[in-house]
Amino acid sequence: SFSVLLSGLVLLKFIIFILSFVILTATTSLSEIAWGFESLFEKLKKVGFPVSRLALKLAMLIKFVSTVFNQAKQIRKSMAYRGMPPGENKIKVAITMFVPIFSLSYKLSNRTIAAMKLRFYGKSKRRTNYHDNKVTKFDKILVFINIVFIYIVVSLGWIL
Repeated sequence: SFSVLLSGLVLLKFIIFILSFVILTATTSLSEIAWGFESLFEKLKKVGFPVSRLALKLAMLIKFVSTVFNQAKQIRKSMAYRGMPPGENKIKVAITMFVPIFSLSYKLSNRTIAAMKLRFYGKSKRRTNYHDNKVTKFDKILVFINIVFIYIVVSLGWIL
C-alpha cells in the first residue's frame, strides 16, 4: 500500500511537471522566457558571466523540447494515416518514430542556426530588447505560489 501511494505521488509529480512545462511553452514567447532567465541570473553579470547567452540557450532548449513533442505528435498522426496502429507495439512505434524525429529536429536546428547567423547573433557584446518587459503583481504572486509548492514538495520528500 505504501508503494502504491509512493507511485501515485511520483506520477502526480510527473504530471504536474509536464503540465507546467506545457503551460510555459504555450503561453510564453521565446524572448520572454529568455528575459526571465536573464533576470533570474542577473547577479552573475557582476562576475562577468555571459548571462544573456545562457538565458537564450536555456530558452531555446525549452522551446526546442516542445517543438520535438509537436513533431512526434505529427509523425504519430501521419503513421496512423498510413495504417500503422498506434497501440499494438509501442516499442516498434517508438523506434520507427525516432529517425524522422531526429532528422526533422536536426533540420530545424540548422535552420535556427542559419537564422541566428543572419541576425548577427553574438556579434555585439550587449543584447538589445525591443519590448519593455515589466513584472506585474500577478507575476510575483505566481512565482511565490510556485516557490511555496516546490518547498512543500521538497520538504515532504516527494522528489526522489
